[in-house]
Amino acid sequence: MNGKVDDVSEKHFHAAYERLSEREKHVAHHLAERTHISRNVLKDYSEQMTLGQSRRPQDI
Repeated sequence: MNGKVDDVSEKHFHAAYERLSEREKHVAHHLAERTHISRNVLKDYSEQMTLGQSRRPQDI
């Protein structure tokens, strides 16, 4: 792996990159590349709702 990911792994997880779980490797990669890892869960949830479910409680 590249040096940035190795450095992030050691700094934040106190372990070599190879010893990290898949989830930790994913996070280490995003930290090293300084990219977003979060998502808009409200948008994801809203897209799964049917038309009748799409009303917010405060609209009722």
